[in-house]
Amino acid sequence: MFCEACGTELQPAQRFCSTCGKPVAPDPFAAARATPGGRVRQHIHVLGIFWLVFSGLQVLAGLFLFAAASAFLVALQHGSHAAPLFVRPLIATIALLISGKGVLGVAAGIGLLKRAAWARALALFLAFLSLFELPFGTALAIYTIWVLLSPNADQQYRALAASG
Repeated sequence: MFCEACGTELQPAQRFCSTCGKPVAPDPFAAARATPGGRVRQHIHVLGIFWLVFSGLQVLAGLFLFAAASAFLVALQHGSHAAPLFVRPLIATIALLISGKGVLGVAAGIGLLKRAAWARALALFLAFLSLFELPFGTALAIYTIWVLLSPNADQQYRALAASG
């Protein structure tokens, strides 16, 4: 670290510059380095809650898609414009995939909150799948990657999992 006024090299515990006397600004990252677990410890609870909320909404969206598409397609079958036969299984498959990913996300959120050893890998896998789900999936994916793939995040998470 260097003095902002004169550029003199400073020691970590130094409160004033020895050359110009300017007070040394506190290191904004010192708390994260001093806290056992670092970035992972600070963000894991919020990350788990975000995964629970986002994934719970995905489960609901998948179930709604399945119910709405089924009702709409049944009503359409009785009208003059019948839908092709492949539409209903296609929509059901899409709804199942959305709900399945949501269930895995809920599991990842619960696992992160409980500091389960497997939850980090599952959350990262789902984060990479969610990168293209604009805007909230992308934001959550970037936040997950930022927290769980930061330097030493693997060791930090293992320490949290072992202590929890």
